Amino acid sequence: MYYKAILSSTRPVQTALLAGTEAQLIGSLPNRVADPPASDTALRFFAYSGLLLNLGATLSTILLLIAVASLPTTARQIYVSCPHSYPRKVFHGHASHVSELNKRLIEGQGETYILRAFGIARGWSFMLPPHATIVEKKGAYT
Repeated sequence: MYYKAILSSTRPVQTALLAGTEAQLIGSLPNRVADPPASDTALRFFAYSGLLLNLGATLSTILLLIAVASLPTTARQIYVSCPHSYPRKVFHGHASHVSELNKRLIEGQGETYILRAFGIARGWSFMLPPHATIVEKKGAYT
């Protein structure tokens, strides 16, 4: 687990370094001539598109780290504010909820369900599949 955390926290640094290297390479290109050859146009196109893609990868990785880092705090707030919340039922070991969670994990839907039940940041819910919705039924999240 610790190994995965280290790898995920170095990813923004890696993409930022790649973007910086590409920016320096773009800066070392010669000035454009009046009628550039096709190879010069292709080189500039791929250089600038690579720079933009790496900057986008850096930004999205940082935003994802922020969203995942806020998850424990959000789950704690849900646990404290609602006595029927899913985090509270899982923490206290309600057998029906734990077995349901295990069943969902085996079916391949558990990760999305956990993220939504424990309060993934609002902006990231669009990335989760739509089939794992939390429905309040009889005062409990199921």
